[in-house]
Amino acid sequence: MATFTLNFLLSGTSTVGWGAMSNPGLVNFGSFSSSYNILHIPFFILLGIIGGLAGALFNKTSFHVHFLYVLPHGGSIADRVSSSVG
Repeated sequence: MATFTLNFLLSGTSTVGWGAMSNPGLVNFGSFSSSYNILHIPFFILLGIIGGLAGALFNKTSFHVHFLYVLPHGGSIADRVSSSVG
């Protein structure tokens, strides 16, 4: 949303006029001359699967640590909230 808003506001400063959404906004990586091949898609699918499994493992580990450490120690509500936030 921030990139879209910045792009819209910067379009008014260009010679094209308001609403021309060709300005890249905050980040510009230049132009890419290489094209993707169908053989690249399995790599990115595998990368997404590995990232998803790593995130699920992190969440499961965090859940178990919470029940093994935080709940038996009890404490006040402020202690429990601070341990879950930080």
